Amino acid sequence: MRRDQDMDGWKCEEEDNVVGMFGSDEDTGTQIPTQAQSIVEGSGAVMVSEYKPVPDVDYLQKNHIYTSGASGTNAAVIRGALRAEKPELLTVILPQSLKKQPPESQELLAKVKTVIEKPHNDHLPLIEASRLCNMDIISHVQQVICFAFHDSKLLMETCQEAKNLRKIVTLFYLD
Repeated sequence: MRRDQDMDGWKCEEEDNVVGMFGSDEDTGTQIPTQAQSIVEGSGAVMVSEYKPVPDVDYLQKNHIYTSGASGTNAAVIRGALRAEKPELLTVILPQSLKKQPPESQELLAKVKTVIEKPHNDHLPLIEASRLCNMDIISHVQQVICFAFHDSKLLMETCQEAKNLRKIVTLFYLD
């Protein structure tokens, strides 16, 4: 299938009984046989192109992780990001000030280059501060990956809000 420059749709063009997909056959040097050719000529006629990585694709280096400072999964994310030796690609957004975090979290967060505190939420119950923190995190990302229990009301609400904002949401259930 090939994108037609003059139309808003896709169109299929046949050239020598081969449908070009994502470029012409000249680009790869390989022709994929049609279904009829495979049946008549057998599977030995199928040519497999060699994988050639594109050297300038560095999308993995551009991923930036935003997380909260809670223990459990968030702490594991923080440790993993620190182990990757790319501290500039990690931002931890706390629901409240650093002093309101448990001692083990404070110790881990001391190793993080970018920690955003929310001391103006210190007067709120943690659940409310966390709700605001999650919305802040969602505003910075394109994709949300969440580990939750089915009865984790706040995380379910957060994932639904992310979906409503047309974010990519991947939800892993722990139960």
